[in-house]
Amino acid sequence: MAMTMNEDGMQGADAKVSVVVAEDSPTQALRLRHLLESRGYEVRGCGDGLAALEAVRAAPPTLVISDVVMPRMDGYQLSRHIKDDPALAAIPVMLLTALSDPHDVIRGIEAGADHFVVKPFEEEYLAAQVRFLLDNRHSADEPPEGEAIAIHFDGEHHQIRATRGQILNLLLSTYGAAVERNKELARAQAELQSVNAQLRLAFRELESF
Repeated sequence: MAMTMNEDGMQGADAKVSVVVAEDSPTQALRLRHLLESRGYEVRGCGDGLAALEAVRAAPPTLVISDVVMPRMDGYQLSRHIKDDPALAAIPVMLLTALSDPHDVIRGIEAGADHFVVKPFEEEYLAAQVRFLLDNRHSADEPPEGEAIAIHFDGEHHQIRATRGQILNLLLSTYGAAVERNKELARAQAELQSVNAQLRLAFRELESF
């Protein structure tokens, strides 16, 4: 059967997209499940990285979305285990993180992850990033071979085994996160200006009495 795409850019039912979600927060897990299932994706939820790894090995999905901070096995470790397994290495891994530490991007590259989304996230933004990752997963380089590349960053040593495609995706997603943060800041500033204008108006009305 031919592969089809609907108006959201999602693959048709003859090429069903399955997603393993690793998230230890029940609230966030429910939110992600609703967001993905509302767009037609099949979702398997796991409460930590180890459970997610077992689920991925049992039935390899189209995509893995993982929180970074989790019990038993974090998102970086989950990504590294997936990328180190030749049978699973082609599965894209998206990490959800606060990106509060500049080392997070390096750790993501080191773990072989394919994409970042910063929390808290707008649902439409996350959905767009999922579509981007799915649309571009076949254009990535072949899994890296040979020894890892050693780099020194901000006083720490890292071993990088990611492909050029993974590194580019991570850099693009990091740039996208910065743009999204700037949009949020602009919205917050606009709301503050609106509140200040309303307060000035209220004070003028009070002074008129």
